[in-house]
Amino acid sequence: MEEEGGGASGSEDEVVQLEDAVELLVEHLVVPVLPRGQVDREVALSPATQETVARQVHATVLLYNYYHRKQFPQLEFASPDRFCMSASLTVSNKNLLMYLNQAQNRLGNGVGAGLSVTDKAIIDACDIAEVLDPTKDSPEMIMWPISKVAVLLLNRTKKVCLLEHGSKTKGIWSIFEKDIKTALGGSLSGDMPLQGSNNKSMALPSEPYVLQQIAYSEVELKTGMKRTNLRFVEEHRVYSLSKKGRATMLFLLHYDETVDSKLKEMPLDALIERMSGPIFENGLYPRTTSVVECYHLLPYKEVLLNVLNRDWPLGSSLSAPKEQTPDVDPVINDHALKNQKEKVNEKSGGITSNMDVQKYAALQLLRKMRDDTLREHFVLGDRSAEYEMEIQTILTETEMTPKVTSILKKYENSWKMMGVVNPISSVEGCQTMNIKRKKLKEAILLRNRCQELDDICRESNWILPRYKVLPSVTGDMYQASVHLTGPDFNLSADGDMKVTPHEARDSAASNMLSQLQQKARED
Repeated sequence: MEEEGGGASGSEDEVVQLEDAVELLVEHLVVPVLPRGQVDREVALSPATQETVARQVHATVLLYNYYHRKQFPQLEFASPDRFCMSASLTVSNKNLLMYLNQAQNRLGNGVGAGLSVTDKAIIDACDIAEVLDPTKDSPEMIMWPISKVAVLLLNRTKKVCLLEHGSKTKGIWSIFEKDIKTALGGSLSGDMPLQGSNNKSMALPSEPYVLQQIAYSEVELKTGMKRTNLRFVEEHRVYSLSKKGRATMLFLLHYDETVDSKLKEMPLDALIERMSGPIFENGLYPRTTSVVECYHLLPYKEVLLNVLNRDWPLGSSLSAPKEQTPDVDPVINDHALKNQKEKVNEKSGGITSNMDVQKYAALQLLRKMRDDTLREHFVLGDRSAEYEMEIQTILTETEMTPKVTSILKKYENSWKMMGVVNPISSVEGCQTMNIKRKKLKEAILLRNRCQELDDICRESNWILPRYKVLPSVTGDMYQASVHLTGPDFNLSADGDMKVTPHEARDSAASNMLSQLQQKARED
């Protein structure tokens, strides 16, 4: 089974050991940014140069301690002290030593010196690698707060993405990423937490709108594209390589405009091929592979695979506009078909054996995605129930009671974030806000289906409907049920069997609306 950022674990003679691995990574990533020959120490240690070196070293630590050891878990963990010594003693360019106070202290060249910027980067990277845990298939991120927003820009075919090169780390490909605190001008402390019943930070922020605005703003800044020419596709939560125990909210956006010449359009299949396989090739002369150059993209590999292998519906809102509706660019399609044929021919046992392997791999992937989604569903379900409880508390407690004060304090940072991204007059907001809950017979029941049912609930300040969608045993149809609670009613409705989950929810919503109409007439 293929590992993230690489293939299955190899035999012992294929392993590149710690000292050799660190030397190769430092030569590839760090040496190119180090000053050459005899240099002025004050100039070399300028804040900008120190930050550049620290970024390169940070990537080096994680590539060994997480991605290389994920393929070869028998390798020892490179502690900060061990990494510093290995890097400073094996690298051909000894100028790295001036950035490593820890190593200097050990060698007696800087006794008493505090941690340098690079030392701190090494410690942070080691902490991140330990939390990610290379012995596991993927980290448990449910309780991790989001500290960063990322954007994957896809062209109209959904087979090509837009990349930067060297913008974050020299020699490394990346997509657009933005630290939340930096995006908000440093006006707020910490990450974007969501408080649960146990008062611990949850994985998603309480206001996703803020993250979306950061994503669109970053794309506008980097590409010059207008947000009116961008289309939201979907979002994913992935682990972050920037901070220990933090997550990144990845937004997939569709673009149509001609891109800036500084950016690179790359076919997804070619990109995935670059970021697959081992970190090193251990031949007569071991060397790093193209995976190293995709370091910043490795957390998003599973999402990229999902996008590449999905059949995008041409008629959906996620597809290209009708006036454009070609299925796939012929050049990209030919490239993909050629790669697929080569992979099939490489497999022993012919097409039948290859198909069995593909079916097994697909099942494993789908089961993992299902399990991850269900875990998120449970967390999100609990979270939405807590939100509803607090909404109803504010609506019920007509005065500024201790309960209401506690809720306002709890979400103070979140509504401040909304104000930073989308300023609005608080007086204006209060004047237009509806805080009265309606009785069933007072509600306007003239619309239908899911969105209409949601709108009615919002207008009436009811708890939003809760849906459950299950597939049929045969796997070709879906059926949904919906539950709705108001101040004077508690109703459930089942929908008819439908071809898609969306249609199944619509059917359940339609039946619920019929029940509401009938009950309103009876009341």
